[in-house]
Order: sequence, then structure tokens, then C-alpha cells
Amino acid sequence: VVPGWPIMLGQSIEDPCFHEEYLDQYRQGRVSNICDLENSDIEACHVEMLQQFGVKANLVVPIQQQDQLWGLLIAHQCSNPRPWTNFESELLQQLADQIGIALAQAQLLETETRQRQELARSNAELQEFAYVASHDLQEPLRKIRAFGDRLQTRYHEQLTEQGQDYLIRMQNAAERMQVLISDLLSLSRVTTKARPLVATDLAQVVQEVLSDLELRIQQSGGVVEVGELHTIEADPLQMRQLLQNLISNGLKFRPEQRGNLVTIYSQLIQESVPLSYGGATVNQRCQIIVEDNGIGFNPEYRDRIFQTFQRLHGRSDYEGTGIGLAICRRIVERHNGSIMAESTPGQGARFIVTVPIKQS
Repeated sequence: VVPGWPIMLGQSIEDPCFHEEYLDQYRQGRVSNICDLENSDIEACHVEMLQQFGVKANLVVPIQQQDQLWGLLIAHQCSNPRPWTNFESELLQQLADQIGIALAQAQLLETETRQRQELARSNAELQEFAYVASHDLQEPLRKIRAFGDRLQTRYHEQLTEQGQDYLIRMQNAAERMQVLISDLLSLSRVTTKARPLVATDLAQVVQEVLSDLELRIQQSGGVVEVGELHTIEADPLQMRQLLQNLISNGLKFRPEQRGNLVTIYSQLIQESVPLSYGGATVNQRCQIIVEDNGIGFNPEYRDRIFQTFQRLHGRSDYEGTGIGLAICRRIVERHNGSIMAESTPGQGARFIVTVPIKQS
């Protein structure tokens, strides 16, 4: 605004002459080009409204995005009447188009932000529900198993063969339910019971995991080879759970004739990250690789296996609840990383976990 002229910015202005028919015209893309306000054919009340701001000529362009009218972009000439050139009209139209695009993007961003917040809240509520429900289910399940054991111990001889079969089925189902509840609790604890991230020696974590899996390794006839492992900033307990799940999978999915060879090691990689103001920065990340020579899987399932309750094999073939790899993915995501799988049927599987060495 040129000094000496009234300022309209921040004022609430009512135009009693702006009728619905004008809206329809602007929705159709009409551009209003008035070179001399006092000698124009617009309504007198509209002229009076503009004259209080010293307007002598004005150019009005609709701000639209798709079929929606957002507003009007108006240029005023206050010193004297004047014609508007094609260049000025086209320039104002281009500005209006850019404003329309910016408004639409802002609305999309607002919608996306709101949906993301709602999704985060729903996920948090769902995780809390899963934790509470799983926790509360443990006590009645313990009683079912305890009374089942008493029936087996005290009344085994009094049960018919069919009754004994029913009892065994009940105990097996209760045991599977116990494993499922335990896995659900583990899944929910990844975020609800998260611990601080500290310097974590992966070599030490793997040794603790192998100590826990010693009996399983012996029973499966498998071998676990450990290569170089680095120190990263992480939740030690979650890293232990992550690596135990991956190594256990490598031992479990094996042909009947032999045990698997499971190899675990890590390597440092350089990752180029683009900067918003141009250029790029290089971040150092750690890749943890767990590979085996087991039965493998079809590559088309490489994403599906990380979903909750997804199994590629029947329960009678391989034990498990289908939650283990979902837990792995959630742990890795909590550490701002990624996990992927590579495999060919009959040639083993390879899991690659990539996480920052230091969390920002």
C-alpha cells in the first residue's frame, strides 16, 4: 500500500451488493476488469463501498482449485483510473492459481496431519488394549492349565480314552494360548514399555541370546556362526528380543534331514541423505545380517511375513504364532531403522536390519 492511502489489511469488510449470481460467475472463471470505477456499470452501493478506500480501478481474479472457489485476488489502483494490461491480468491469474494450489496443499497437509494424529492415537489405544487384555487373560488361563494338570494327575485312570483325548486337546490349546498371549504382550511392550536407548554391544547381546538358545540349538542340530558385530545406540532388551527372534527363525525353518547353519554379523554403511536447502549429508548406519541355509520362502511373501499373525506354513509343520517377525519390525521401526528379507525356496533366507549407529 502506497503511503497516504487507506489500508484494508486486517479489516472485516462487508459488501451488501455481492450477490449469489456473482459467486456463480467467479466459479466459472470470470475476471472483473474495471478501469474507471465511477464510470463503470456496477451497482452504486458497491461503488460507495470501494470509494471509502480510495479505489479508482480494480482487477478481480477468482482463486480456484479444481471446481472450488476459495476466494478472490484483487488489485486496486487508488491514484487515478487506469486500464489493465493483458500482462497484469495474466500475472494476477498466475498468482491466483499458485495461491489456489498452495491452499489446497495446506488443506491436504492439515487433513493428513489430523489423520496421522488420529491413527497414532488409535494405535496407542489398541496397543494399550492388547497389553491390558493379554495381561488380564493370563490369570484365568493359568487356572485352566492348573486344573487341567490336576485332572491329568488325579483322575487320569478314571477318564475314558475319549475323555483323556479331550483333556490333552484342552491342555495343548491352553499352551498355544499361553504362547500367543506372551507374544502379544511382547508386541505391545515394544512401544508401551520402551526403555532408553544406550550404547549396546551387539556381540554381547548375541552371546546372551545364544546362551538362552543353547538347548534349542542342540535339539535342532543347528550351528550358529557369529561374525564381526558393532556397538550401536539401542534398547539392549529389544535388541536381544530382535536377534533372538531372527536366530530362532533361522534354526526353526529347516528340512527334517538336517540342522541349519545360521550366520549373524554386522557391517557399517554410508548413507547419503538429501538436505532441504540443497546438497546432502552422509550418515553412518549399521546393517545387521542374519542368514540361514534353511527351507527359505517365495520372494513374493517378503513383505507379508512381517505382518501380525501371518504364517507361511501350517502349525503342524512349524510351531509359532505368526507374531515374531511383526515384533522384529516394530522394534526396528522404534530404532528409526528398516528390516527386509531376501529368500529363494530351498536356499535359505537372509534378513537385513539397518539402523542408525547413533540416534539423533
